[in-house]
Formats: sequence, structure tokens, C-alpha cells
Amino acid sequence: MDYLMLTQPQYKQDATASWAPGTSLIYLVAFCDAAYLALAAQMLRTLYHFGGYCGDVLFITEEALKASILAMPELVHFKVHFLILGPCFRGPKEEQRLVAAVARMRVFEFDGIQRFNTLLYLDTDILVLNKIQPLLDGLSGGQYMSAMPEMTICSPYHGGHLLFWYLANTEPVRMSDPIKGYEYYMDRMSILSDVGCQQKSFNTGVLLVPNSAWMRDFFNATVAHVNEWMRLGFRLPKAMEQPFITFQGHRYRAVQFYPVRNMTQVLYLSDSQFATRTPDPAAVLVHFPMRGGQKKQLMRAFMQRNRIVLQADKHHGATCTSQPERAK
Repeated sequence: MDYLMLTQPQYKQDATASWAPGTSLIYLVAFCDAAYLALAAQMLRTLYHFGGYCGDVLFITEEALKASILAMPELVHFKVHFLILGPCFRGPKEEQRLVAAVARMRVFEFDGIQRFNTLLYLDTDILVLNKIQPLLDGLSGGQYMSAMPEMTICSPYHGGHLLFWYLANTEPVRMSDPIKGYEYYMDRMSILSDVGCQQKSFNTGVLLVPNSAWMRDFFNATVAHVNEWMRLGFRLPKAMEQPFITFQGHRYRAVQFYPVRNMTQVLYLSDSQFATRTPDPAAVLVHFPMRGGQKKQLMRAFMQRNRIVLQADKHHGATCTSQPERAK
């Protein structure tokens, strides 16, 4: 259970890069709920029309959703693979959401993973607005995953949230005192980072991952951490998978911010603010990390405001070098 304990972050002293530029795999998660398939379809349209991509796409999903995914007309542009993890976990709603969200960390269970050098995970609340190949080619060091910086490792949405709930579960008497419990929590915050709580954390909506043994260890440790947390019956962080992934990412020294930071625009906006926003010309991806049904409405408003129209005579056009197909 050592991966559950909030100890000092660990270096992987013997980690060596096994990554080199080559074949890429873009993957998505559709699990337990078909509601986000419409968002996935919209993202895939932009991936082809604006991103110029018609390569391999992997769906991490369950058997019950496979037929609905295969019926998506957008798939004609890609070579499609599946990692079936179902059936969907049917426990409490919060646990179900956590299991579905952490499925992105199970990509190394895909049988064909050895054929790809670079893995790109995309949330479905993303639009691709420029050629995606520079992003796929942008990893400069094989031992690091690239993600978008966000808050700090000790912030409530990241490792700080995980630490709070860990202490609340394991030391409920001490934490029940509002003043002394908070003081104890703040004192324990120092164990999250050996360079202080100002160290940046990262968003998990875009993950550019080298296919290496080190990344496989990091991903597997995150899944094991979640499984053990649930087995022990601990209360779940409201931030769901985010603090588990960012905590383990920090332990493994797994993350750098280039090139995702340079090629991703993140919009945390209300409806009224969308009327004035335009895409960053340098952005390959635009991410709308908002919860619930608000995503589709705001993404559509952003596209209409900026005249992002997915019609044959309006888009940049894909430049594909091979005939797309559906993998068996």
C-alpha cells in the first residue's frame, strides 16, 4: 500500500528514454454514458478537417457503447481501434464517474500499443483548430509526458485535495476540529512537494505521452492508487480522477509542459464571456474544461462566434497520406 501513502515524491533514478518520433495514436474515453459521444463526434470532425489527421484513433470504452461508436460517420476518416474494459462499473454514481475518468490511464492495456511511439489523450470537450502533427512531433524528451500547467501541486483541485481526503479518512478525530485539523492539514502539505507548494500541477484533459516503460509504470500506479482507495472505502475527492493523476505524476517526475502548453488554449468562461473570445492563432487545441451539459452549448457558441464551420468548402482540408480504415 506504499503508493497510497503520501510520502515524499520519488525520483526514477534509472529512467531512460525509449521514445523516438514515429507513429502516433490519439485516444478517447467513452465509458458508462453515451451522452458525450456527440462531443466526441464534433471533436473528431475538427481533428480531421482542421487537424489534418486521419491516422489511428483508439476508443477506451465498454461493449455496450461499441455499436454506437461504430455508427459515428466521422470514423470513416480514421483507423479505429477499441480497448474494451466493460461492463461499466455499476456502483455508486461518484465511484462510477471515477472509474470511467481514470480509464484514460489504462491505455497501456491496449494489445496494439507497442506499434505506437506517441500517445495523445484528448478529452471530448476539445476542438482541433490547426494541424495537429507539430504537437504529435513535439516531445523533446522521452522520459516526460506533456500536459497543460494548472494551479499548483498543493492546490485543492490537485494533490492538496487528495491529501485532505486522505487525512479525513485516516485521522477523522484529528481532522474533526476545524482549527487544529486545518493546522495539521497545512503542516502535512509540505510532504507533497520537496520544492514547495508553488510547483505547478497540470490539467489531465490533454496528455501527450511517450510510449515508454516509465510512463507505463506511472499510469499503472495511478490506476492501482484509485483501486486501493476505493477498496478501503475512502470518501472520494470531489475533483475525482484529477488529484490521483497529478499526485502520481508528481511522484514520478513525469510531466513537462512543452509542447502542450504552447499549442493549447484553455477557456474557463461563462456564457456571456464567450461572445468576445477568439481562438489563439497559435493554438492547435482549444479546451473547454466545463462540467455537464454546458460544454456542448458553449463550444457551439464559440464556433459560431468565430465562424468555425465544418463544411467541405470552409475547412482547411486534411492532408492524409494513407487510406483510412476501421481496424478489426
